[in-house]
Amino acid sequence: MTTVPAPPTQSRPLAAGRVLVVLLVALVGGALLNADALLRTAERQELGTGRTVALAFAEPLAAVSEFLRLTAPRSAVDDALGRNQPRRDVTAATPSSTTSTTTTLLPDQAEPTTTTTTLSPLRTVSETAPLDLLIIGDSFAELFGPALVNRSSDTGVVDAV
Repeated sequence: MTTVPAPPTQSRPLAAGRVLVVLLVALVGGALLNADALLRTAERQELGTGRTVALAFAEPLAAVSEFLRLTAPRSAVDDALGRNQPRRDVTAATPSSTTSTTTTLLPDQAEPTTTTTTLSPLRTVSETAPLDLLIIGDSFAELFGPALVNRSSDTGVVDAV
């Protein structure tokens, strides 16, 4: 009796379509887990088409990620590594009120005129009642404006528009 040798076992390569599906699932999963960082990166870019396209993809991605609670793992890792720095405590001294006294002597008056002006106190700026900052300008504001928005928004007491 003759024995027939068994064919050698070889691993079958994956079909190209299956590889593409796995790759797509991995990319979308990674993007959803890292959506907040992608959005922050898009917001820091200079004004232009690239920033607009990046925000068009990053904002809905971040919204879906937040809805699915997929931002929690990234936040936990950042907290464990000490990457989440609390916002700086920004306080501003505001006077309770300002009083100004002006004495004026006009040539045709015998007695000087005294005027006292009292200004109302400035409101207190806090995270619950932030300062509204409107940034407008010409082409020079394109460079300065986004940097001012980023830095002022990081304080937590300014809403930049």
